[in-house]
Amino acid sequence: MGDFFYPATFPKELCFVLKRELLYVPFFGWALASLRMIHINRGDREKAREAVAAQGKQVLKEGRWMAIFPEGTRTSRLL
Repeated sequence: MGDFFYPATFPKELCFVLKRELLYVPFFGWALASLRMIHINRGDREKAREAVAAQGKQVLKEGRWMAIFPEGTRTSRLL
């Protein structure tokens, strides 16, 4: 439950980098799209890097902070 309140503890608004596919989830994705986050296509690595760099500059210019969680599905699970 604390995960929902964590972003509220920061002094500036956060902007998350997320995979574009999340925008296609009904209702959840539509709400996510309205939050002005940086969405990337993980299938095209170079374009994803360029999107984070370009949109990230704008986010910082607006006075927001960026949050990136690069581990995602890129690491194997340890069971």
